[in-house]
Amino acid sequence: MQAIVVAYEDLSRRNPRRNGIPKNVVTRTRNRAAANRWPTPKYWDKYPDAIDDPHFTPEYGLTKADILAEETRWLIETAGLTRGQAAERLGKDRSYIDRVLGQANLKAAA
Repeated sequence: MQAIVVAYEDLSRRNPRRNGIPKNVVTRTRNRAAANRWPTPKYWDKYPDAIDDPHFTPEYGLTKADILAEETRWLIETAGLTRGQAAERLGKDRSYIDRVLGQANLKAAA
């Protein structure tokens, strides 16, 4: 696992243009990373031991509502809870859970 960390640290500090990567490729790659909400090197600098941790789930670019929607979906789909039970387990009102899930569905459809 240490080899992953070392390789990542080396590559994340390099300037792609100085290493022969054409500007259009750099732009296309950065746009793809942003569209997929892939964490940036600065994000990983905040969690230096997480990059090779298979149990770490990056929450880069996610709002608290996005995270709550994911947790709610997991409780409903995996644990078999109803929306009301999930809301109770998460300490939220059912109406708030409904609103968060609705917003998440709209984001997913866009």
